[in-house]
Amino acid sequence: MTTSNPMQAQMTKDRGTSASLQAASLRPGDTDLSDPETFVAGVPFEYFRLLREQDPVHWQEECELPVFVPGPGFFALTRYQDVAFVSKHPEIFSSAVGTSALNDLRPRERRLASEQLIQMDPPDHSELRNLLNVQFKPRAVQEAEAHMRNIVSQTLDRLASRSECDFVGDVSAPISLRILTNFLGVSDKYTARFYRWTNETMRFGEPGSTDLRPVRDPGKGTQEATDCRRLLESRER
Repeated sequence: MTTSNPMQAQMTKDRGTSASLQAASLRPGDTDLSDPETFVAGVPFEYFRLLREQDPVHWQEECELPVFVPGPGFFALTRYQDVAFVSKHPEIFSSAVGTSALNDLRPRERRLASEQLIQMDPPDHSELRNLLNVQFKPRAVQEAEAHMRNIVSQTLDRLASRSECDFVGDVSAPISLRILTNFLGVSDKYTARFYRWTNETMRFGEPGSTDLRPVRDPGKGTQEATDCRRLLESRER
């Protein structure tokens, strides 16, 4: 970047110097990767760079979070080669033992989590993934492209007369949910219901979710899962 303003140039230089000094003073363990607040201002790239150089297999103690069962800690891998090795050796690094959640889950939650694709090891993982892969082959994606473009156009057209919008609520959520429900063969009239189910299921732990107990009510969660299953089963028939 170039500038003809000496004061602006000096301010830019000072900011760069300050950031460099801050990065130079970092040490492994200075940043808590288990705390969601760490990522509110953005990804701590300098800290990850430090870990790659000095502590690529970094042990992270876990902070206490409301409602969650305290976790035992985890290893943070920051080098590509290590991550690739772990992902290709489920016989050593299992997804089915424990869960992918950083926090510990209660026994009932762990049983439910074990039914998710991300919590499985081969051959169960491979069998379920192969069922999904058909929808993501080049020809299938090409055939779905026109429909997806139509969903995007319809979503944006509704905003044409507005001067502002909530990007998540008005753009990204409607588009992604309609595409997902269409893949599942579910009518658009149920999209709002899926959106509510998704939020109720996944919002715990997000900034602003201070009282998580209503979200984690077993009866409510079970009923939502039952409703979703009934809807999908009716579509299959």
